[in-house]
Amino acid sequence: MEEDTLDTAEFHALGKAFIASYAVHEIAVRLGEPVAYHPPAITEDEQKSAEEIFERLSLLDGCDVELIDRVKENLDALQGLAECGFLKRMSNNAKTLMGVLQDPTRSEDDKICARGALRYFVEDDDAINDDLGLIGYLDDLFILQTAIDLVSPLREPLIELLDHVVGVWPFLNMLTLDDGSGPRPASEFAILNSALSCGDLRSDDAINTMLIAPETGPIAILLGFVSTLGLAHEAGLRQLTEKSFSPGQKVLVDYEAVAEFDGFEDANGRRMFWLLKYNTTKGVTTRSRTSWPISDLYRLVPVDRDRVVRGEIKRGKRNEISELSGLSFLFNGPNKADVHAITKKVIVVMPTTVAADFCKSTLLYGQPIKDVIPVGQVSADGEEMERWSTRFGAQEPVLLFASDLDVACSFAQDNQDDIELVIVDVAGRNREKHASIKRLNTRKIPCLLIASERIANETEVDQHNDFSVWEWGADDLRALVWPEKRLPSSNSEIAKFESRVQSTSSARPIVEKIAFPIVTDTYKTFCSLRRLAKQRGPDGPRELEEIVSEAFYAITRLMRCSAELTNKSQSVVDVDHRITAMTKVMNSSNYLSAEERSAAALVVDRIVEFRDQMLRRNPKQIALQGVLEKHPTIDLLCPDARLVMELEGIYKHRRNRVFASAVSGELFHNGLLVTGWFRKSRMASVLTPPIADPLILLLYDVERRWHQQFAEHRLTMREERKRLKGRQAIFPAIDGWKKPKEKVEVVESEESGIDNIEEVSSEIDERFRQRIYDRVSGGHSDADTKARLLLFAGGLYGLFTDNYKLNVVTHLFDTAFDADDDKAIVKVCGAKDVSVGDRIVFRTKSRDLIREVADELIEDGQREISGLWRVALRNYMSEHSVSDESMCSKLRAAGCNSQAQAISNWIRDDGMIAPQQYRTDVPIIAKVTDDEALKSQLKAVVEAIRNVRSAHQQKAPRLIAKRIRAKAAEVVRQEQADEPVIHLDGDLILVRVAETASKPIPVKYTAANRLVAGDSWPE
Repeated sequence: MEEDTLDTAEFHALGKAFIASYAVHEIAVRLGEPVAYHPPAITEDEQKSAEEIFERLSLLDGCDVELIDRVKENLDALQGLAECGFLKRMSNNAKTLMGVLQDPTRSEDDKICARGALRYFVEDDDAINDDLGLIGYLDDLFILQTAIDLVSPLREPLIELLDHVVGVWPFLNMLTLDDGSGPRPASEFAILNSALSCGDLRSDDAINTMLIAPETGPIAILLGFVSTLGLAHEAGLRQLTEKSFSPGQKVLVDYEAVAEFDGFEDANGRRMFWLLKYNTTKGVTTRSRTSWPISDLYRLVPVDRDRVVRGEIKRGKRNEISELSGLSFLFNGPNKADVHAITKKVIVVMPTTVAADFCKSTLLYGQPIKDVIPVGQVSADGEEMERWSTRFGAQEPVLLFASDLDVACSFAQDNQDDIELVIVDVAGRNREKHASIKRLNTRKIPCLLIASERIANETEVDQHNDFSVWEWGADDLRALVWPEKRLPSSNSEIAKFESRVQSTSSARPIVEKIAFPIVTDTYKTFCSLRRLAKQRGPDGPRELEEIVSEAFYAITRLMRCSAELTNKSQSVVDVDHRITAMTKVMNSSNYLSAEERSAAALVVDRIVEFRDQMLRRNPKQIALQGVLEKHPTIDLLCPDARLVMELEGIYKHRRNRVFASAVSGELFHNGLLVTGWFRKSRMASVLTPPIADPLILLLYDVERRWHQQFAEHRLTMREERKRLKGRQAIFPAIDGWKKPKEKVEVVESEESGIDNIEEVSSEIDERFRQRIYDRVSGGHSDADTKARLLLFAGGLYGLFTDNYKLNVVTHLFDTAFDADDDKAIVKVCGAKDVSVGDRIVFRTKSRDLIREVADELIEDGQREISGLWRVALRNYMSEHSVSDESMCSKLRAAGCNSQAQAISNWIRDDGMIAPQQYRTDVPIIAKVTDDEALKSQLKAVVEAIRNVRSAHQQKAPRLIAKRIRAKAAEVVRQEQADEPVIHLDGDLILVRVAETASKPIPVKYTAANRLVAGDSWPE
C-alpha cells in the first residue's frame, strides 16, 4: 500500500500497523483461506535461524535491569503502532516476559527463556532484519510467542482454541466495542468465552455447558451478541437471490428510507432491479422509478406492506463519504452479514433493564448494539416479543432477553425449532430453577449457564453432573493477553469488568494478624457456654439460648470495632446493653444449672474485660492507622452497618472512602481494607474473587482461623468440580488440556475450643426463627404448608409460600425512573427470589393487590371463564375419585409435559391463572376430562386466560407502579427513603427486607402470607 493513497489519521486507524494487520485479515477472508487468531507464520528456514539465535542469546550474561530498559525503549518506539494486530500481541508478550524476569517466584529456567527472547527482541540483526519495517518484526513475534509457550504451556491449547473460533467466526478479529472508555478490541478472554457459544465447535454431547468465571459481569450479554453475529455471518454466506424480493413489496433502503420494490430486468448487459418512490406536491402525487445494480440487493430490508413510502434515497450513497453501519465495518468482505436471513434466535436470561441499558450505550463502530442487530425481550407471559429498535422494520428480534428463566423456557418450548441457544446468568431469581433447565433438555435446546465462582461454591457439585464445565482459574487468566490497561470511565462496563477479572490472576488477600489474647480467651469461654447449651438439646431453657445469643453479638461487635472507643461510643453502649440483659437473665432464671450459671458469669466477665481493654487501647484501630500510613488513599469496608457511621465520622475529612458493602461494579483502584471477619456470605463477595489489589484484612487470631477455613472450603469446591466433564468434553478437537487430577482430600483445619462463626451464626439465627415458628405453629386444626421467613425493618416479619406473589418495587425508587414512565412496572416474584434491601408493597386489607387492580381492568366474567379448566379438573377428580397422582398420570399420558408438582399446584392453587403452557395444556385437560362446558368454550377460555394474564403481568403492575413511583419521588424528596415502614396512599404500606431465610419451614396455612409485628432480627 503506497503511503500517499490513504491518510491513516483520517481513517481513524492507529497507524500503519493497524492497516497492515487489517489487510492480512481481509486478504485471507477474500481468498477464502482459513482465518487464524495469530498472524501468518515465517518460513521454516527463518524459524530455524531465529531459534538458533534465541538459544545463543539465552546463554549470555548480562544485567536484567539494563535489558528491561532496552525493551521498554523499543516498545516506546512502537507506541501507537502496537495497538492492534500482531504488533499488539508482540508488545503484550514482551511485557509478559518482562514480568517473568521480575517475578521472584519464577524458576531460573523460565527466566533464562524470557531473557533470551527479550534479547532477541532488542537485537536488530536477527533472522529478519528489523530495518525491513513491519515484516521485520514477524520473527520477533515468533520468538516471543515461543518463549511465552515455554514459560506458560497452558497457552498452547488456548491459542489453538482461539484459532478454531476465529476460523469459524472471522469477524472476532475485528470486533471492537466502545462501552464509554473508547474503542476496545475483543480480549482473548472474551473470544475464548465466545467459543462456548459456538455450536460448530462444541461437542454434540455438550448440550449443557456451564461457564464459571471469577465474576460474570456482562458476559451473558456479550455472548448473546457474539452468538447472534455468528448467525448473521452464517446467513451472509447464503447470498441474497432474486427470490428474496417480489414486485410490490415494501423495502427499507440503507435502514433509512422506505421504497417499493418493482422487479428485475436486464439493461445493457447488466442485471438490475427497480425501486418506486412517490412524491406528493400540492396534492398531486407523482411516481419515480429508479434502477439499481443487483449487487446492491444487500442494501434492502423487507418491511411490512403498511409502511408508508418515505425518505430520500440515493443510488450512489454507499459510494459517497457517509456513515456506515457497525455491521458493515465488521463484515467488510465478500460475504456480507445478513441479519434479515437469520432463521434462529438466541435467548439470554438476565435482568432485562441491565441488558437494555448495555445494548443502548455500547457501540459497535459508533452504532448502538440495539441498532446493529434486531434485539428485544420476551414479554412477561412468554408469548410475545418486544422490539428495542425500529431500525429493522417488521423483522422479529433475533437476540432476545428475558428476566425469568421460566418465561424464557416457555417461549423456547413454543418456538423450539427457532432457538439456537439459551444463555442463562444463574444469579438472582434464576439460580435454583433446575426444572426449567430440564425442560429445555427434553427438547434438546442447547443451554449455556454462566455462574460466578462464588455462586458455584455455594451449590452442591452433584447438581452440575449433567453439565460440561469450563472454569476460569488464576493460571488461565495469567496466560491470556489482555488489552492495554487504562483507567476505565465510570460507565465503561466491559473495561471495568475485564480489569477486575484480570486482577484476580494476581490479587491475593493480605492478612494483618493482630495480637490481642483477650479476644481468643473471650471467644473460647463463649464456646464452652454454647456447648453446654447444645447438650441441653432443643428443649433446653430459653434463658440459656438468650444468654448465648446476647454474648455472641456482644463479642462480634467488639471484634469488628476499628475506631477509638469511649464510654459514649454507640458500640460500647450496645455492648453494655447486652451485658445488662445477660446479667438480668442469669439473676432471674430458675432453670439454669450451677455449671451453666457459672459458665455464663465467666462469659460476662470476659466480655467486660474485653470491653475495658478496648476502651484503653483498640489494637484494630492502631493496626488500621498503620495500614493508612502505607496506603494513605485505601478504601475501607465494614459490612456491619452499625459500625459504618463511626468510621465515616472519623475519615470524612480524608481521602478514604468508607463502604458498608462490596458494591457490584465498584472499582477500588486504591486498594481495600476490610476491618474484620464478617459472615461468610459477605466475605465471599469480597474474596471470591479478591475485589481489590491490595486487599488487606485486619483480623484477630480467631478471625484469621475463620478466614483459613473459608480458603480451605474454596479449594475443596474447586477440586470437587475438577471431577466433572471439563474442557476436553466441550472441545474434543483441541489437544493439550490438562487432565483432571484425582480427587484430593482437603482436610479442613480445626482448632480445639474455637467454633466456626458460620455454625454459631446459623444456630442463633435458627433459634430466632424457631421462636417465630413457635408463635405461628398454633394447634393442629389447620393443614401444614411450607413458607419462607422474611424479616422487615421496623419489627415486621412474614412467612410466605413459594406460590405467593410479592410486589417488589425496589427499582421504582431509582431516580432514573420517571413517575409517568409507562415502562415502569411492579416486579412480582416469590419469597425465594427476594433480596436483602428490597422494598415490598403490601395492602393491609387485601392479600393480593395485583389481583384487585387486575379485576378493575378485565371485563366482567373473564376471570370465571379463564378458570373453567380448573373447574373441569376438580369435577372430574370428584366424580371419578381420582387422586392428584392419577390425574397427573392421565394428563401426562395425553401429552402434557409438566411435572407432577406443577399439575398438583394447578388443582389446588386458586391463585394460579393457568398452566404456563396453557395453549397446549388446556386443550389436553378438555380432552381428558371430557368436560362439556370447557370443550364448548375452549377458544373463549384460552382468550380469557390471555387477557387475565396480561392484566396480572403487565397492565395492573404498570398502573400500580405509576402510583407508587409518584409516591417514591415524594419520599425521596422528603428524605424518608430509609424509614423502616412508609405509608403510601390508602391502605398501602411499603417495607424494606432486612433478612431472608434460605429454606422454607412448615407453618399453618392461617399463619402464612401475611405481615406480623414482632421482634426484629437479633443482629
